[in-house]
Amino acid sequence: MNKSDNNRNIISSAKPKSILFVDDEQVCHHMMGLIIPNFTHYKLINAYSGTEAIKLAATRSDEICLVLSDILMQDMNGYDIYKHFQTDEKLKLIPFIFQSGIAFDEESLKKEFENEKISFISKPFKHAEILATISKILKEPIRDFRESVNLIL
Repeated sequence: MNKSDNNRNIISSAKPKSILFVDDEQVCHHMMGLIIPNFTHYKLINAYSGTEAIKLAATRSDEICLVLSDILMQDMNGYDIYKHFQTDEKLKLIPFIFQSGIAFDEESLKKEFENEKISFISKPFKHAEILATISKILKEPIRDFRESVNLIL
């Protein structure tokens, strides 16, 4: 086996990077399922509660590169998920985007978490806003709209 074959094997054996999406609303999962796989190079991992998000993160920490979490959910709020991640060496460097349909004081939240890797967006969000935020945090360009339309068709 030559060096280029060896490099190809290393690349192909690497797990694809994924975004963990946490929300208790099915419609939000449907929307993210249309946006993330079609406009980014990331896979989507869905969690419908904070408890499920923590369990998924424990088993898939090596592939999660970002968490996109609702703030208000039934079992646990997004901040509690974030605080749990901060106690785990494998999870604490994963950046978070919080999203909420409830009005919140973004500036106050930014001050509270000013040294953290956190962003905030409001629901309902425009897909361009979510993609721009993901691109900024992960420092990767998003797919061109025309390229994504061809993938869908």
